[in-house]
Amino acid sequence: MNRGQAARSAAACRNLLASSLPLLACVTAAGQPSPYVIGASQSYAQDSNVVRLANDANLPASVVSKTDRIATTALFGSVDQSLGRQRLFASANLRDNRYRYNGAYDNQSFGLAGGLDWSTIERVSGNVILSSNRTLASFDRANGNNAPNVVKNIERTDQLSATVRAGVVTRLTLEAGFSHQKQRFSVLGSRLQQSVATLGLRQRISGGLTVGAGMRLTRGSYPTMATTSRAAMSTSTPLGRRAPSAPLWRA
Repeated sequence: MNRGQAARSAAACRNLLASSLPLLACVTAAGQPSPYVIGASQSYAQDSNVVRLANDANLPASVVSKTDRIATTALFGSVDQSLGRQRLFASANLRDNRYRYNGAYDNQSFGLAGGLDWSTIERVSGNVILSSNRTLASFDRANGNNAPNVVKNIERTDQLSATVRAGVVTRLTLEAGFSHQKQRFSVLGSRLQQSVATLGLRQRISGGLTVGAGMRLTRGSYPTMATTSRAAMSTSTPLGRRAPSAPLWRA
């Protein structure tokens, strides 16, 4: 190759590289992670003790098999999007659960959550989160006669929480929070409720040392289920007072 051909080849290479840069930039921009996710899954599990029987317990007549295989088909999706100083996020998971032998326990469950992280120019920030979950309650409690509880019981939990912080980047930070949770069960319509309020103050002494103090107030109401032939009763137990001895029905 003579000197003229070499010069023309070098120029061609420079032109090709220059023309390729915009294309590479577009590919890089397009390759950034999307704030949206959607998908599906199929899973299988084997449970050697579905209704949580004691080792020496007899299999109840309503239970076909102590061991079972569960197939779960799920659809899921989420979004995580920044909007200036704010951040919006949400997720959903819908599941269909099928038992191979104990079909009476087939159920549809879900998990939903969403929230907002927010902040202002004046060093005030916080978040708000909402969530809701539905699932088959665990078979880990006995009834009043110590017999195994094998009733299908659907549990649903809804929760709201919020937090506000003032300071954050300063030496002194004030933080307040509140959450409220409701838990419901399909068996006898039992319900639990709990609210929590917090207030705290933190001070940064040095780079890695922070001291703080706070207080927490919890208030809850818990139903009491009758374990005799009487009709089920529901009462509210104030915070700090011992609940009646009758156990909560929760499969």
